Amino acid sequence: MLIASICGTLGCYILGIAWFIFLTDTGVWSAFLLCMFPFLPGDLAKILLASFLVSKYRGRLIQG
Repeated sequence: MLIASICGTLGCYILGIAWFIFLTDTGVWSAFLLCMFPFLPGDLAKILLASFLVSKYRGRLIQG
């Protein structure tokens, strides 16, 4: 769960940063500073919380 969430988030970052660079013609480092770094702490916290909750309540989630 944790690895899948990280990979999915990285995929969103890669596509979003590429699109931002294409639209604004900024450099890669500037795009990282504007589009990724400010959101990393919150996204990491959400990934860790979601992974913890799913591992703790997996049985209840599957049973419905």
